[in-house]
Amino acid sequence: VEVWAVHAGQAPLSGPFAADGRLYLSDANGTIHAFTQADGSAVWTSAGSYATPSRVISSGGIVAFGTSDGVVVALDAATGTERWRVQLPASQELGAPAFADGRLYVGTGIAYVALDAATGRTLWSADTHGEHTGSALVADGIAYIGAFPDPTSLGTLHAFDATTGRPLWDATAPHHGIGTVVDGVI
Repeated sequence: VEVWAVHAGQAPLSGPFAADGRLYLSDANGTIHAFTQADGSAVWTSAGSYATPSRVISSGGIVAFGTSDGVVVALDAATGTERWRVQLPASQELGAPAFADGRLYVGTGIAYVALDAATGRTLWSADTHGEHTGSALVADGIAYIGAFPDPTSLGTLHAFDATTGRPLWDATAPHHGIGTVVDGVI
């Protein structure tokens, strides 16, 4: 049974991501929107638009996403005001970031990076061997990132220590999308 419906921007939409009683999503123009989960009323719309935002995530009072031009952006979850933006060096299109323990994790075209979620300051950067990576995942102190297959590789799943960025292991297997960790197994 439909509870509510609302026009949410220019299609196609990316999201929604639910957190703290809100739904966050982006539209085809790269505008970020926040709606209440209870009734779909608009909370805010970003003042600007962004180059093809990734899936939007929210934690600790910020809404974060990567863009197709290699920028990581953090908006204030309550107001939609931009708190910070960081252009990652030599980065390509960024996948969706992940939050854990005050850190924001995001894959670039050449590295996996951990940023301070409050400031955007780089905490560590780990080598992904030049592979094009997807969306980040963090669970149980391990930061995971999958790399897409290319003509010479089936794809790689990388695992790093979430605090230090120290490589833990790599696994080669067909394409790795966004993973899930259950009982210590990804």
